Amino acid sequence: MVKFAIELDWKVDADGYRLIDNEPWGWSIARNGGRLMSVLPFKSIDNHFKTFANIRTPQQLLQFVNVHGLLHDPDPLGSAIWKLNERTKELEPSPLAQIEGERVQTCLDQANFFWKILRARESGRNVPQLIGSAIAREAPSDAIGEMFLRPSARRGVKVVFKATSLINGMWIQLAQSALGDTQIKSCKFCGAFFDAGVGTGRRADALFCKRSHQIEFNSSKRSKKPIPAVSARQRV
Repeated sequence: MVKFAIELDWKVDADGYRLIDNEPWGWSIARNGGRLMSVLPFKSIDNHFKTFANIRTPQQLLQFVNVHGLLHDPDPLGSAIWKLNERTKELEPSPLAQIEGERVQTCLDQANFFWKILRARESGRNVPQLIGSAIAREAPSDAIGEMFLRPSARRGVKVVFKATSLINGMWIQLAQSALGDTQIKSCKFCGAFFDAGVGTGRRADALFCKRSHQIEFNSSKRSKKPIPAVSARQRV
């Protein structure tokens, strides 16, 4: 799969975000109501999707959102509460109730899906078929962005994908990684995903995401101290 640049003009609340317990409807994550600051999350970083894949708690999601903004809409009106229609036996949005912000469980389910894809990529399973059917099932059904051709001083022209949201940009990152030529590894020390192989700066047989983690791992073994059991899925 050809790798191309991703662009997104996004907004982050200057006062941060908060978790809201909407019992019995579950948790949501919402703005604190500060000034919306413009950010370009994909300008110099291409691994948001790897960090996102390791999120599994509401607190970790809050840490991620405080840095990068909400996933689907920078300033959402709210999420509808769905109720069962006793007559049709189908779920329908309630016209009288909304949950403020974005649903936490929806975001965590997406993060878990990303993690499964990257783990499949690391294990060498047949990812093209896996991710193809999975994206058809899990990705948004509407347009997630547009493609443009932009001038490039090095190549003459480059392909740019302009995403419509943070999560959609990460979907493209995931697809490019899962269908690319580089290897996906998880660090033996911290569990974080990283690229290995030609052009990545890490050897194909690398076991650690950075040199310092290799040193810490070996130092722990020599001193017989327990190696931290906390994986990257337990922290952002």
